[in-house]
Amino acid sequence: MHSISVLEYMLCSLVVLILVTLYLGYKAELLTFLDRLVFVATAFMLVHVAHILVCQMAFPGKRYLDWAAPFGLMYGPFFYWSSYSYNGRPFRLSTAFWHALPFLIGLVGYAFIAVSGNFSVDFLLKYGRVLYSCICCSFVAYAVKGLMEKQDRKSWSEEKRLVTIAGSVIFVAAIYFFIVSFASPPAGTARNYLYIRTGVYLIMLTMVAFMLRYNVNRLMQHGLQKESAPLQPHNPGIDGGAHPGETDDHLLHSHNQQKSEDDGEVNEAGLPYQKSLLPAELLDEYENKLNLLFREKKNYLDPDLSLQVLAKELKIPKHHLTQLFSIRIGKNFYQYINVFRVEHACELIGKSESGTLETLAFESGFNSKTTFNRYFKAQMGCTPSEYRDQQLQR
Repeated sequence: MHSISVLEYMLCSLVVLILVTLYLGYKAELLTFLDRLVFVATAFMLVHVAHILVCQMAFPGKRYLDWAAPFGLMYGPFFYWSSYSYNGRPFRLSTAFWHALPFLIGLVGYAFIAVSGNFSVDFLLKYGRVLYSCICCSFVAYAVKGLMEKQDRKSWSEEKRLVTIAGSVIFVAAIYFFIVSFASPPAGTARNYLYIRTGVYLIMLTMVAFMLRYNVNRLMQHGLQKESAPLQPHNPGIDGGAHPGETDDHLLHSHNQQKSEDDGEVNEAGLPYQKSLLPAELLDEYENKLNLLFREKKNYLDPDLSLQVLAKELKIPKHHLTQLFSIRIGKNFYQYINVFRVEHACELIGKSESGTLETLAFESGFNSKTTFNRYFKAQMGCTPSEYRDQQLQR
């Protein structure tokens, strides 16, 4: 009974820690795909731990209901997607299905075992070895693939720290599962059960702790940005700029991206470069590439477009692109792309293809109607609805 109570205590602690992590992640706002992915992965882990706790307390005599669940087959894909997101790769739902397919197949097998419940110990041992062999292979493959991805960021950012630690934890977990699945059967003695489960929960606790740290840092950064926003200078000559004291998700995200990892070239306050170390000829080349890309592909219509993704598309170092915006163009990243987005919205209104204002905002590349209205009014001097009324009267 003592061993069971120890495990239950660890599980309850995990549940509390995961709930706190989810709450802080939500409060810090899910600005990037990586933020949203971390939130979903944390929620998935909550379901996993809750399932273990229910099996532990409600079915103490059927331990296989706990370890036979295929939750482990999803942690590899979660890390893989986070690594791709960090490196500016787009997330595609079509390929995501294939990564999640082993988990879905395992879920069907688990449902069959849970419903039937009439299996020999020998069958359960073989099933456990097959399942955890698959989990080990999944962990190793995804960890190696993700950690070997070419990373454009040279400095040690919060995102890079989280992705690197997640890959390392998954790799260690693969080794651990390989050892325990062959050295100690899942349905072994109570002592073995305690040791094995304790190791698993410590691995999960480590991962949740780093997710919590990531969200705490995001929340602190988000709060500092809100406090400092009214003190930032406003340049009335910049089209598409926000009014003094205004903050929104795009501006906060832009500030966050531009201030973090560029080898000290942007200070902690997120202020623009005072001078550029790049020659004028190189800035000319970068500006021409940027204009050509926007004319041909209209990347600014992608709501998830970020400075890092754009730098990867242009094959320009991110800190060079930041200098191009700050020194040559005189706008930050989101101020620049939102000029194009507002112009595109005006074209749609002129062609009577706008639909609702919310639809118009998303079709023009904005993530929210509020942000769209703000930038539109700053650039055009009127709201989108007023502009549409003016066009209808002509």
